[in-house]
Amino acid sequence: MENSDIAPLIYLLYIQRVGPQKVRSLVSAYRKPSEIFSLSTREICSVEGVDLKTAQAIRKAPHFDFGPAEVEKAEKLGVELVTFWDDEFPFLLRKMFDPPVILYRKGQPLKKKEDCIAVVGSRTTTPYGRKVAQVLVGDLVKYGITIVSGLARGIDSISHKKTVDSKGKTIAVLGSGVDV
Repeated sequence: MENSDIAPLIYLLYIQRVGPQKVRSLVSAYRKPSEIFSLSTREICSVEGVDLKTAQAIRKAPHFDFGPAEVEKAEKLGVELVTFWDDEFPFLLRKMFDPPVILYRKGQPLKKKEDCIAVVGSRTTTPYGRKVAQVLVGDLVKYGITIVSGLARGIDSISHKKTVDSKGKTIAVLGSGVDV
């Protein structure tokens, strides 16, 4: 997707009653997110899964500069915005039930055929849990497997730390923006 389409995509996601699934349906039907705002209520309702109230919410949404500001902020932070329609969007993430529409990516992306595994666990750990996570992650890194986890305290952060200490590759999946 072109950079000029990302700001309207962000704007769509912040309209009440419009979530990732409806955004995917709308963009699949009309291709350019910016065009959706010039459609009639009837045209918006013609998209599968979009009801009258959602179409009206899109038509009545006040225009604000959050989308362009978000794109600009990402550029300043060296963050790449990857959309569901981009070739770089992770293959397996695309296959999940309700994938996100936009990923904020910083650093080196996974290669298409790179092996990775998610390691997640409790934020409140036991000595046994910490030891198992360290041994498991250490062994996985020896085989060149990339470790994917959240960045929460507990097993997630133990997994990242062990991966870095073992000179492996790790990916942190954040539930918020990278500037938080």
